[in-house]
Amino acid sequence: MTDKCDPVDALLRLMVPRGAGAALMLDDRSWAAIDAIGRQHRLLPLLHHHIRQLDATNCPAELRNAWREAARSSTLSVLMAKGDLLRTITLLATRDIAPIVLKGGYLAFACYPQPGLRPLRDLDLWVEADEALAAFHLLVENGYRPLDPGDPAQALAHLHQLPALEAPSGTPVELHVRLGHGANSPDPRAHARRWKLDGQELMTPSPALMLLHIIIHAAYDHRFDNGPITLPDAALIIAHEEVDADEWARLSAPWRRGCDLVFTLLDAYRFAVPDHLRSGGADPAALAMAAALMTQDMEQRDAVRTAAGPSLGLSATLFPDEDRRALLYGRRDGGWRAHWGRLLMRRLPALLRGHTASDARQIRNIDAAFRAWLENPSQ
Repeated sequence: MTDKCDPVDALLRLMVPRGAGAALMLDDRSWAAIDAIGRQHRLLPLLHHHIRQLDATNCPAELRNAWREAARSSTLSVLMAKGDLLRTITLLATRDIAPIVLKGGYLAFACYPQPGLRPLRDLDLWVEADEALAAFHLLVENGYRPLDPGDPAQALAHLHQLPALEAPSGTPVELHVRLGHGANSPDPRAHARRWKLDGQELMTPSPALMLLHIIIHAAYDHRFDNGPITLPDAALIIAHEEVDADEWARLSAPWRRGCDLVFTLLDAYRFAVPDHLRSGGADPAALAMAAALMTQDMEQRDAVRTAAGPSLGLSATLFPDEDRRALLYGRRDGGWRAHWGRLLMRRLPALLRGHTASDARQIRNIDAAFRAWLENPSQ
């Protein structure tokens, strides 16, 4: 007998590490939908891992095989990324720069049962703001390739991170100077600890700050368009790390609404969050919005954001000043050809998709409603 439950609900259930003991019997259309979402959001290795732990499942053999192959490929990719991580840390140490490893660069090797279960789109490293440009240029001098033409000095002045670089084995590396897009994120140096990877000493945030960083990044900076990986990331920190109650209470106070939303989602999928981390719950409407945003079509994500309107205003978007052109294109003198090409080839098609595709319109409305809920505790 097959279960007619929503495939989004089933996918999120498979994201949360609950161990064996459950059954999942779905129709073929639901399994195909889970596979499609999983492919877009880098979830196939974790689906492979968790599906093997179910007491009963009718997951089609072809999907099981594909997910197994994705897990193998992810393991190789993550091991290559580990080499790039250790190489980058070693190189920066030659200038006495000690970056702090954020998110997946720590979680894949310290919290997940196997590194390949946490695919790494990039390596996020926090560095002191006054060391960021030196770190960037040192990496470029040693063969790291800039992935976009933006001026790192302008990025340092206006953004939370510098332009991405590609490490020797192909892993993108991002140097961050703030933990979140906002200016009020905690100072990671004040909450750093040491850990070892393959015998090499690295720095990473405390469990409390790492958990908060993941939630700020997902709920506040990206409104969950970074996908369902937030749920296992948060769950595995809680399961494997000792999150200090006092430190958590101090750090998380400005972001309690987003934190409690993530914890309520975990509870909904039978992962027990300790009481000392919680300050309340979240209503069903917020849970539904978060689930929809986590599993949105990645191809429509940029369309949704573009259709919401330019964050800098229409005039500044169409006619950026010299600083903005340097930030985007790495040059103050001119840059108009690259700018108009970007607007015509990327922004305009995304704007049209965002206003014409029914799914994109629906996600845009959910995105706006969720932003209002997150920023207005009275709702």
